[in-house]
Amino acid sequence: MAITTVFLLNLKADYRQQLINSTSSTLKLIANMSAPSVVFKDRESAVSILHSLDTIPQVNYAAIFAESSLGYSQFVEYGVQQVDWPLEFEASILFNNDSLHLMNPIKVDDATVGWLYLEVSLLKLNDKIIQMYQYAAFVVILAIIVVLFLSLYITRGLFKPLLELQKVSSEIATTKNYSLRVGKHSLDEVGRLVSSFNAMLEEVERYAKESQIKQEEIIALNLVLEKRVEERTEQLNKSLNTLKETQAQVIEQEKMASLGNLVAGVSHEINTPLGIAVTVGSTIERDVSSFTKKLLDGTLTRTEAGKFAKRNAESCRLLLDALERSAKLVQNFKQIAVDQTSEERRRFNLKEFIEDILNTLRYTIKNKTIECKITVPDDIQMDSFPGPLGQVITNLFTNSILHGFNQRDSGNISIHVKCANKNIVITFSDDGIGIDQSIIANIYDPFMTTKLGQGGSGLGLNIVRNIVSNVLAGDIQVVSTKGAGCTFTMTIPMIVPT
Repeated sequence: MAITTVFLLNLKADYRQQLINSTSSTLKLIANMSAPSVVFKDRESAVSILHSLDTIPQVNYAAIFAESSLGYSQFVEYGVQQVDWPLEFEASILFNNDSLHLMNPIKVDDATVGWLYLEVSLLKLNDKIIQMYQYAAFVVILAIIVVLFLSLYITRGLFKPLLELQKVSSEIATTKNYSLRVGKHSLDEVGRLVSSFNAMLEEVERYAKESQIKQEEIIALNLVLEKRVEERTEQLNKSLNTLKETQAQVIEQEKMASLGNLVAGVSHEINTPLGIAVTVGSTIERDVSSFTKKLLDGTLTRTEAGKFAKRNAESCRLLLDALERSAKLVQNFKQIAVDQTSEERRRFNLKEFIEDILNTLRYTIKNKTIECKITVPDDIQMDSFPGPLGQVITNLFTNSILHGFNQRDSGNISIHVKCANKNIVITFSDDGIGIDQSIIANIYDPFMTTKLGQGGSGLGLNIVRNIVSNVLAGDIQVVSTKGAGCTFTMTIPMIVPT
């Protein structure tokens, strides 16, 4: 409808423009022909020229205005209508109701000597436009009838199958029933679409059945696998529990071995003062026996009595020193043994504690020229677990002897301690053979050892890291270069958090 309206408006505009063009051409021609008549005031010639408009039935009126003393006045006219100058419009073309008004200058050598006025009737043009409107209305009504017919046809022939297709698709999406089919009502494109859709449903149904079978097989297989996983998990849990028990036993054995080394070290250390005490006691016994015999025989002189007193005083001093040294060793051994077995928290002096630990370990290097040097401030008081800390130092010391100085009779071991805020940094280093870079990342792993079957259990450094991290709330790092020794750096708080 909108297109038809636009078309009619454009057609009306075209008709008007054609009328303007043809009338303007006629108007200009008559104006040129009237120029001499206007110049020479030849009214008869001018009237004759205007009567040439008889061939154009649409012309209602025409007039020539010539220049006068009052401006322009009517010179001649054609038709019965009277028009005076000035005219009622200023434009050269004007549509007014049912007529078209045109003005054209009459010129001689580019000078305007008059004006030609023409009025053309639009009744025939309007009749023609009305006929076009009637024709257009007929076309529109016919088009509406055709559209309605086509809509009915499309609705019945196209939309109905498509709606059925949409209904079946929605039902399949909801129920997952792929056995449904769409009814085929024609052999056109819609019919072929329905056939293709039904063929697709057949394939989907087949795949759905196969998928269901495979899904059932997968479920059955999953049940079997779950049962196997449960069995394997149970086996692994048993193996893990056994491994944990074994590891705990090995760790306990490590502790007992460390305690045994402590006993051996104390026995070695206490052997010297006790040997001195026995020797001095034997000497005192002989001197007392000789002194008593001479005293009873009456042969004892003053000089001999003085020597006896002096010699026995020195012997008693040596005996007392040896016994005090033995008592101190026994006391230290007792404290260290209690710490390593009980793992109780207490306050202790770090320097004295490390010296006591090293004193119990020196026997392991009695046949080697290995120098142990400790640098520890005297005033560091720890509130921590001395037993686990002693285990760490013992394991590091034993590791250096067993691995760092393997097949070497000389070397240096250094323990350096410094304070860092509320922590202490213990640096344990040796100048042994070092650790190979290929295994340094795994040295803390359980049962990692290069001396399996040769005195190494593979748990020494694993125990060290666990104690430092979990018991002492600290951190441990290692730096080593093959052939240039090894350095362990531990950072632990002086007061272990509760």
